[in-house]
Amino acid sequence: MTIHINTITPNHVITVSDRLLSTPTGHIELGDDRYKHLILICDDARVVTSFAGIAGIISSRKGVLIVEHETLDWLTEVFQETSKKAHGIDNHLNDLRDKVQPHIDMLRKKLNLPSDSPKIKLAIQISGWVGDVQFHCVIDNYLDNYSRTGPTRPYFKTRYKLYEGRMFEDGSKIIIIGQEFISENKDHLFEGLFEVSRRENPKEIFETSVKIIRTAAVNSNGYVGFNCSGVRISRSDHGIQVFDDRDQSVWDVVMPNTTYSTSQISLSTKNMRGRKL
Repeated sequence: MTIHINTITPNHVITVSDRLLSTPTGHIELGDDRYKHLILICDDARVVTSFAGIAGIISSRKGVLIVEHETLDWLTEVFQETSKKAHGIDNHLNDLRDKVQPHIDMLRKKLNLPSDSPKIKLAIQISGWVGDVQFHCVIDNYLDNYSRTGPTRPYFKTRYKLYEGRMFEDGSKIIIIGQEFISENKDHLFEGLFEVSRRENPKEIFETSVKIIRTAAVNSNGYVGFNCSGVRISRSDHGIQVFDDRDQSVWDVVMPNTTYSTSQISLSTKNMRGRKL
């Protein structure tokens, strides 16, 4: 499984996750040159998409473990197909919602699993800006209305919420997927996250989120990873910022998969990376 901490402030959306991939046969660290995040830029929205749950199927090629039918690649392909015909966030979310159950059914049949198997849980999180309003959407087959883990359903639910100005009276909104791995005695960490969110410092929000994830990883029996990445999308910045905190080497230039779906341009970039000369 994995932990996602999504912090929404009046001016920023920062989503942070560990880099462990969950598969039906075990867990594997996300490749050094990859992200668990996908950027979608369309006519009316700028969002970051991430996922928890099944990331694909592990297989071996020449003694090297690889992940086939990767969830990240599938998400990129779905957005890319929609971008050929429409350029609004609702179009992309509707297509994603319609295609996710057939995708899970395909994986389930390949693995010969029942429809309620915990091995085919999947939650897709889409967060960012629709115009100048923050929003958060989850499409999943196992979470309740509070993003708590439950049994696998044979169908997906979609939850969509806009966050307008008056909703930030307490400073921020924090949504956590994978909260079952976080002990109740870690309240001080969340108090710290709320505090830095009030200062609207994205780097501090990322670093505090990493502390929470790593604290959970210690007693997760390998279900939560220690290496973390995150993405920031902000009100006044039409670009994105990527954060990393990991032990292993990192490529000098790494970019999350990105789909542009606008009236002016429609394209996807995948697996962008490079090293300084």
